Amino acid sequence: MLQLLKQNFFLDKVSQKKEDSPVDDHTIKELTFYTINEIKICNKIKELPYHFNDYKIVVSYKRISEFKRLSKIIDDTKGEYVMLKYNIRDTLQYNLKDHLTSLSTPKEVILFSLETYIYLLNRLLSLHKNKIVLFDLHHNNIFITKYKTPILSHFENSILLEELNEEYITKMIKSISDFTYKPLEVHLLFYLIINNEDCLSASLSYEICEHFIKNMHVLSFFDKPIREKYKKECTNSLNQYINKPRSVIITDIIKYSNTWDNYGLSMLYLHIFFTELNSFSLKETFMTDFLNILFKNISANPVNRLTLENTLNSYNEVLNTNNNWSWVNKIHHDKIELFRSSL
Repeated sequence: MLQLLKQNFFLDKVSQKKEDSPVDDHTIKELTFYTINEIKICNKIKELPYHFNDYKIVVSYKRISEFKRLSKIIDDTKGEYVMLKYNIRDTLQYNLKDHLTSLSTPKEVILFSLETYIYLLNRLLSLHKNKIVLFDLHHNNIFITKYKTPILSHFENSILLEELNEEYITKMIKSISDFTYKPLEVHLLFYLIINNEDCLSASLSYEICEHFIKNMHVLSFFDKPIREKYKKECTNSLNQYINKPRSVIITDIIKYSNTWDNYGLSMLYLHIFFTELNSFSLKETFMTDFLNILFKNISANPVNRLTLENTLNSYNEVLNTNNNWSWVNKIHHDKIELFRSSL
């Protein structure tokens, strides 16, 4: 039914865009651990079918001072630079949020949101199958092509699972500036690493929980009992680590790194879908079913989050069991301004 409603909205362009020739884009960056990490991850992404269609990646590089093999480049080399050549099909003018607010009608917004969510979910699933965690998911690294498909970019802070250890995650935590779409356990890592704490105290556990809840804006969309239950879950999740050494905590937490992208994507689209729900008065539609799926994925306890595969199955089940889409055409167009101002 969604396929019929979108009426060539963007997936019909996929076969057409595969015929395009990439347009090169060059960038000069300082040679650091993060630049090398980006190159390594992009090399793995090249193994994915049709990777040019879904990811902005480094296709080649060259040391500016002198060329050496990548394996001989020392991490965090200072004062040296590398020229990176990217694949890029078109000028990527809009990030996800900008494109959503540029759409003209509520119907366009809803269909585009549903389509891009499932598209990104599949792209993240492909990365995970190749042992890559994007980790740095937000509006600004999701760009929209001229075919109205999302493309993922900026892999400097992404994670190679085969290299993930305490030293590796410490470097990643130190480089992150926006924790909006990061789960509670990553916030815990930040506090321990940045403050050089040897263990988690009860007072620090309380501080982390309070700060996390205060800045988790999507909770405001839920009723008070749900918010209180979520806060209790946060407290219980952190309390298990009280008085444990930092190294033990880090070793345990990174076991759940395969849930972090699903958390980030779910947080991102919870905000989008809730904004649509309130702006377009969609409470009597199956959009609430989508919200329930996404809410599971932002559980403070990583064990309770759905896998990417299970999320995909649940999403498709909701789509396939709801055939009444008439409400999409009944939304007043004047509500689009409320959506734009709220997003």
